[in-house]
Amino acid sequence: YFASGQSPIDVSLGDYYRAGDYGFAVVLRLDALSLTVAPLVAVLLLATSRFSANYLHREPGFIRFFLLTLTFAAGVFLLVLAGSFDVLYIGWEVVGLTSVLLVSFFHERAGPVRAGLRVLVTYRLCDVGLLLGVVWLHLSLHTAAYGDVFRALSQPQGGGHGAALPVTAVGLGLTLAAMGKSAQFPVGGWLPRAMEGPTASSAVFYGSLSVHAGVFLLLRAAPLIHHAPLVQVALALIGLTTAVMGALSGQVSA
Repeated sequence: YFASGQSPIDVSLGDYYRAGDYGFAVVLRLDALSLTVAPLVAVLLLATSRFSANYLHREPGFIRFFLLTLTFAAGVFLLVLAGSFDVLYIGWEVVGLTSVLLVSFFHERAGPVRAGLRVLVTYRLCDVGLLLGVVWLHLSLHTAAYGDVFRALSQPQGGGHGAALPVTAVGLGLTLAAMGKSAQFPVGGWLPRAMEGPTASSAVFYGSLSVHAGVFLLLRAAPLIHHAPLVQVALALIGLTTAVMGALSGQVSA
């Protein structure tokens, strides 16, 4: 990456699905964003896993915990290193599924199961936005690769695919998905309930990684959001409202 003058590097690994002449490619991207976040993810997961080996020693479900944790790690790395929105979506869903299973890890109690269902419903509803965004990209550009999408956005209005791309609709869909994952108002009620899971997973997932997946998504889609003023206003209002609600909740809890 540095030898290439810090230009983004896309690595194609073939298609994960093909129907006729249309295929969905597995593309990974190495750039400033992914190469900054990926080592951070690795260090946090390593530290948490090392702590969990002692913390959960002789706990029922010990192997299940690490199976879910490593699956979560695979999903996060796929999300961070993805070179297209559809590959990111796959990692996004793996992260969501393992998060739900870890929240309800102590399934012999009713509380964790109810909390896990709350997380599942919130994720399912909000992830529709990301799915629709990916579908719109494929319908408009016949691709969801970051490089192709960002090049289309740079084309003059009235020519090429850029004019046909529903930037605002895609941006709002991505915003909805980010709201759910990052526990923004008004769908943030799942986050306190997620603490029903093991302490180690609550710390690394809902304190550092999973809850910031929505932030990563918005950073990755920044060139697209730049062309959608309505999405920018929505993000500002959602963030401001969440900050105020969080401050008020903290005062009440204290």
